[in-house]
Order: sequence, then C-alpha cells, then structure tokens
Amino acid sequence: MRLPRFDRFLRRLGIGARSFESAGGGSRWPLTASMPAPARAALSAVPLTRSRANYLQANTGIGENIVATWANSLIGDGPTVRSGHPSAAMRDALEDEWLQAYDEIGLAGDDLTSVLSLAARSLVGAGEAVLRFVTTEAGEVRVQVLQPEQLDASVNRDLDGGGSIVAGVEFDRTGRIVAYHIRPSPDHALTVPGAQRIPADDICHLFERRWPGQVRGISWLAPVATRIVELDALEDAGLVKAKTSALMCGFIRSLDGTGTVAADLAAVQPMEPGALTELPVGTDVSFTPTSDMQGLDAFTKHMVRSIAAGVGLPYALLSGDYSDSNYSSSRLAMQSYIRRVKAVRASILVSGFLRPLWQRVVTLAILSGRINASGFVREPRPLLSSEFLFPDFPHIAPLDETKADALAVQMGFRSRQEIIAARGRDPVEVDAEIAADSFTPSNATNIVPLSNEAA
Repeated sequence: MRLPRFDRFLRRLGIGARSFESAGGGSRWPLTASMPAPARAALSAVPLTRSRANYLQANTGIGENIVATWANSLIGDGPTVRSGHPSAAMRDALEDEWLQAYDEIGLAGDDLTSVLSLAARSLVGAGEAVLRFVTTEAGEVRVQVLQPEQLDASVNRDLDGGGSIVAGVEFDRTGRIVAYHIRPSPDHALTVPGAQRIPADDICHLFERRWPGQVRGISWLAPVATRIVELDALEDAGLVKAKTSALMCGFIRSLDGTGTVAADLAAVQPMEPGALTELPVGTDVSFTPTSDMQGLDAFTKHMVRSIAAGVGLPYALLSGDYSDSNYSSSRLAMQSYIRRVKAVRASILVSGFLRPLWQRVVTLAILSGRINASGFVREPRPLLSSEFLFPDFPHIAPLDETKADALAVQMGFRSRQEIIAARGRDPVEVDAEIAADSFTPSNATNIVPLSNEAA
C-alpha cells in the first residue's frame, strides 16, 4: 500500500509510529500482543476467565490465598457507621437502626460481615459481585448475594428510544444504568432461559473499572492466571523429578558383557548406612544421578513475586515467606498495599454498596414509622449522610507509630478524631469508653514504655 505524501515525508525524516518501539515491528512484538478495544475484549473474555479463575481458586493454594487475603484485608471484622446528621439524638437513632439491621442483613439470616466477605471474594475471584436489595413485609431491607453468572450476559439488544442492553446491563439513551437482567436460579444460571428485569435501584453491581466503557468486571487473577498454572506445573515437575530419581538407586553390570552376574546377586548385601559390600568379580556399579533442585527455589520465588505484583499483594502476604523481609521493606510494602485497599473500599464497597444500603435502611425505617423524621421529604441529605470506618491494619512497630501519632496531635498536625478514625474506631465511641473507664491517662505516669518487640 502506498503511503500518503505527508507520511512518506515523515518516514524520510525518521519521524512516525516506528519511533516508538511499542509501535514497531519485529519478533519482540507478536501479532497477538495488542488490544485495540480493551472494554470490548474484557466483555468477551469474562466467561472463560471467570471459569478459569474459579478453577485456580478451588485447586491451587496460591489462587485461594489471593482471594482470601484480599477479602480479609478489605472487610476484616466488618465496618462501623457514623451518621452525618447534626442532631446527636437523631444520629443515635439512625445508628441504632443500622445496628439492628446489621446482624440479620443477609437474606439467609447472616450478618453484614458475612455478606461483605462473600461479596469481596466474588469481586476478586470472579471480577464482579452482584447484590440485590429485598424489602420484607415488615419494611426491613435484606441483601441477597447473587452469582455473577446470574447477570445474564446473553441479553444484548438495542431498545426503542435510544437505550440498549449490553451483557445483561440495561442503559437508557443518556447512558445511565436503569436495570439489570437477572436469571432466577443460581444453580442453573447458564441453562434456565428467561431473565427477570430488576430496576437498578435494587441491584448493586460491584467491579473495578479498568477502562472507560467497561460494563462487566474481569477477574483480578486474569493478569497472572497463566503464570499460576505454569508455577503449579513447575512444582509438579520438580516433585516428579525428585521422586523419579529416588526410585532406582544403582545398577550392577557385568564388565565383560557376559551378563552372568544375576546368579551372584544373592551374595550382595542390601545397601545400608555404614555397610561394606563385596561385589562379584567382573562387575561394576553405576548410580542414577540425583535430582538437581538447587535453582528451583530461587526461580519459584521469582515466579511468586511476579504473581504477587500482578495481583497487588506484598510477596510476604501471598507466600507466607518472611525470610527476606525486614522492617523497612515490610513497612514500605504494607503502606502501598494499605493505600490500595483503602482506595478499593472507598471507590467500590462504600460508594457501590454500603452507602446505598445505609440509604435504604434509613429510608425504610422512616417510611415504616420506626424513626420520626418529619423533614425527610423536604431535605433528606442530612439523614442519608454517613461515613464508614473499617478496622485498622496491625502496626509493624506499634510503639513508634503511637509516639508519632501523639507527637502529631501535640504539634497540631493531626487531630485525635483523625487518628482514631484512621484506626477504624468511632471517636465518639472511644471518648465514651474513656469517660466510663476507671483508667485515666494520669494513672499511667509510672508505666515503663515497652519495646517494639514487646508491644
């Protein structure tokens, strides 16, 4: 194909796409190493990637550990809520209503921590979590955790008026999500025909959006799934090699080629530690080479580090190997990981599920008369305002970090409320506990500070 005149002029000057190696040719860039439309590619890859991720989670220790570590870090023992209403009495009433719903929020009667843990595992393993709000006859909200397969990816069509349905997600003509098409049976999500149209207000569809226009979530194991399979095969091959080398110890052979040593083998003593054995005349012994496993450990660690980087986990958390860790490296790795955990909590769990759940709980409590809020219709925002606090991560050096927090408060760089909230506690609750406690800071003047190890 002949290039346009301007493009040929740029080529002669050495200017153009091939000035970037990523846009060049050659064997380093195979034809398959490109993704022109990532959102569309993700949509087509979702079913098979999810199926393979489910297999890795069920059959490999590293796959299960990825899902479990992320879910435990995101949820812990569950969040607490702080109402943003200016009235203390109303805040207490709203938070009490939340606490009553907390213990039986699941449709099966499980508490919110269990619901969140299941949703987090689905978010990481399958790439998306689908939750449905169900209102009981008593005017209380319940949450049903659906299988991602129940969101029917086979429903794709244009709608009258400019809307469309893409992979079971229905959009209006402005691009706003208005409904989801859900299959009724979780046990036959791929075989039972007919999906039910459920309004978007009753569905929370949680997934990490990696590209603009992405409609369905892709498994967090997708970047490393092939490497996990290869690592599993590598470990199996090393194990088979070690077993094979241990099957046969040695061979006795005739040096003159007559092959008559078999009759004399009965006189050969079995090999034992410290034993001396006389071989028949004209025979020799050769041993099978032992399995060379010296480089396997280093290469396996490299593979695990690569997998840990691909799923955003510190190597020590994924592998359980702390032999190469020290205070500085552990602190740096955990700080980066904690920032990502907090970002996922805020952008996915809180905004996509917890805040809508709080609003549903408050709204139903007011409409059913359990809470008297006459100004709700006129100005609902103060009643619906909330903040969620998750449990803090354990400190690597609790004494040093506590001293740093105390100094920051003393110098006016941070507030007590900020530090308490950062540790996953409610400042009002902490102050109430301190006021009710017989222990006061003045009683601690003679306490000897502990070292980091003792702390």
